Amino acid sequence: MAPTPPEITKLLEAHIARDLANQKLAAASGSAAEQDGPIFNYFNNDVEFHVNGHEFHLANQVKGIDAIKVAATNGALAQIPNAIDYSKPHSAEVLNVIGGVDSDWAAAVLKATATTFSGKEFNHEWVITIQFDDSGKIVYIKNYPDTLHIHSILQDG
Repeated sequence: MAPTPPEITKLLEAHIARDLANQKLAAASGSAAEQDGPIFNYFNNDVEFHVNGHEFHLANQVKGIDAIKVAATNGALAQIPNAIDYSKPHSAEVLNVIGGVDSDWAAAVLKATATTFSGKEFNHEWVITIQFDDSGKIVYIKNYPDTLHIHSILQDG
């Protein structure tokens, strides 16, 4: 059974806060950000993570907690955070969550604002879909980013 929309919002916001803190610390120290946010505690061991995008160079499919952590630290999933200048104001928030409770699926709309190292504004909204198993663990996440915006940010940076 899936958590309620407020519980999913709380989980995502806690993970975002931890991830932003890790990114800022990593930027200050010159090391890779640790991938240890609270969401990993809710992953089923065989969780699948997809980044959607037709002909989008960051589109990928990763299976398993460890593979997701590697992709987020050193792989394609690290390219976006590595373009952000965390010494400047930045934020991320959950705008809305629908589903969950009686459905094993939920969807969340998220927004991040920041500045890239090239000085370009990063104002990104995206949607993720999440599927939960009977024990409330996440078995599937699909990220629907604004691929044109991401491509533009990475081209400039």
